[in-house]
Amino acid sequence: MGEQLRAFQEHEWDAIRASTDTYGEEAIGAVLHAQQTFAFLQELDAINWSDQPYIDDLPQITKDFINNDAMPPWATDVTRRQMDRACAVFDEAGPMYVISLLHKSLPECYAAAKGAHVLTSTGRLGSFAKGDQQSIDILVRRVVETAHFILEVMDAKNWDSESKRAIRVIKKIRLFHAGVRLMQLQKGTWDEATYGKPINHEDELGTLLAFSYVALMGLRKLGVHVAPEDEEAIITHWRVVGYYLGIADHALPTSMAHAADLWHDIDVRQFRASDDGKLLTSALSVFLENVLFDKRLRGMPNHLMNQLMDTRMLNMLGVPLHKDVQKHEWTGLERFLTWLCNLFLHMGPIGRAIFGYLSKMVMISLVEIWNGKKQVRILLETELKHIP
Repeated sequence: MGEQLRAFQEHEWDAIRASTDTYGEEAIGAVLHAQQTFAFLQELDAINWSDQPYIDDLPQITKDFINNDAMPPWATDVTRRQMDRACAVFDEAGPMYVISLLHKSLPECYAAAKGAHVLTSTGRLGSFAKGDQQSIDILVRRVVETAHFILEVMDAKNWDSESKRAIRVIKKIRLFHAGVRLMQLQKGTWDEATYGKPINHEDELGTLLAFSYVALMGLRKLGVHVAPEDEEAIITHWRVVGYYLGIADHALPTSMAHAADLWHDIDVRQFRASDDGKLLTSALSVFLENVLFDKRLRGMPNHLMNQLMDTRMLNMLGVPLHKDVQKHEWTGLERFLTWLCNLFLHMGPIGRAIFGYLSKMVMISLVEIWNGKKQVRILLETELKHIP
C-alpha cells in the first residue's frame, strides 16, 4: 500500500489534475482565433512594460481578464503586510534563495514525471541531449525567464496600488500557459489519458510550492535562518501569486504545514524517475556549470544539488552522488555564503535594508548576464511560436 495522502483524498487530487484555467484559455483563445492575432499579441506583450498599457483593441474578454486586478477575496490588511515582509526577506536572503531555487526547487519540479513531459514536449528541449543549439538556447531562456518572473513578483514596489506590475507579469505568464495548453490540445496528439491536461492545476500547484515551500526547505538545509513568521509570510505571498495564476483557490497553501502536506501528496502521486526528468536536470546542470558559475567553480552545482536533495531524489533525477557531501571541496565556500547571509539577516533594520538592496542589484545583474546583458522580456508572440 502506498503512503497515505494528507491534504486531499485521491479522487479530489484527480479532480484538481483534471482542472485547468478556463478563464485564461478564453482570454488567450479570443486572441489566437482572431484575424489580428499578431497585433493582439504585441499589445499583450506590452502589458507589463507600461503602467498604462494600450489594450483598447483587444477582444473584450481579454481586456476584462487583464483589468481584473482586485486582491483575492480572502486577503486582508494582514495579508498585505505579510507580502511586504516576504519581499523584504527575499531581498535579504536573495542570493541564497536563488541558489535554493536553482539547485533544489527546479530539479524537484522535474521529478514530477508527467509535468516534466510537458516541458520537454513544448520547448524543443527533448533534443537538448543531442546538443541541438536551439534547444540549448531555449533552455537558457526558460531558466532566465523563471528567475526574472520570481524577481518581479518578489519586488514589493511591483505590488503597490499605483503600479500593480506584478499582477500584470503574472497575468502574462498565465496567458502563456493557457496558450500552450490550447495549442497542445488542438494538435490532437496529446496523450491526456496518460499525462492529464498540459499545465493543469496540480502541476501548477507543484511549481508554486517549489518556488515557496521547497525553496524555504532549501534555505534550512543551507543553514540560512529565516524566522517562522517570515516563512509563513512567504507562503502567504505565493498563495496570492497562485490566485492570480488562476490555480484552484481551495488547493492553494494557507500555511507552511499545509504546504508540506500538499507537497507530500504531489510527491506520492507524481514523483517518478523518468527520461524527461533526467534530461531536464542534465540540461539545468549544463546551464549552471557553463553560465551561472565561473569555470573555476565547476562542480559546484552538483555539490549543491547533493547538499539540498536527498538520495532518493538524486537517484530519481540521475544526479551523480557524492559519498560525503560535508567533506566536499566546495563546502567551505557554501558555508561562508551562508554565514554572510545570516550575518546580514540578523542586523538592524538599516543594515538589512542596505544588504537587501545590494542583494537585489546582484540578482538583477546576474539575470541580465545570463540573458547576454539584455533586458529580459517574455514575448508571447515569440514564445508561442516555439510550441511544436
